[in-house]
Amino acid sequence: LNPAGCPGQKKPSAFSSRKKACPCWTLRTKATDWVRKSLVTRCLVEKMLTYASGRLMEAADRGEVDAIVAKLKKRGNGVRDLIELVVQSRVFLNK
Repeated sequence: LNPAGCPGQKKPSAFSSRKKACPCWTLRTKATDWVRKSLVTRCLVEKMLTYASGRLMEAADRGEVDAIVAKLKKRGNGVRDLIELVVQSRVFLNK
């Protein structure tokens, strides 16, 4: 390992940015963005289901939330698709 801590990084000069010098930084940033987006999507699905059903989500609803998140990802994470999937969900229909 070099002094900067990244195995693929050359020793940064005094004027270079660590972000530009480290190839691992881009990979970490993309992974962090993916995790953040998936958490935001899951939270939004739970909030929409809570509002639509008029009750809090329980552990038994986790499977339905997972299914909606997966379908939503396949459709491109659109708001219109989210509303459609929530209205068609078992949680909404059995309120």
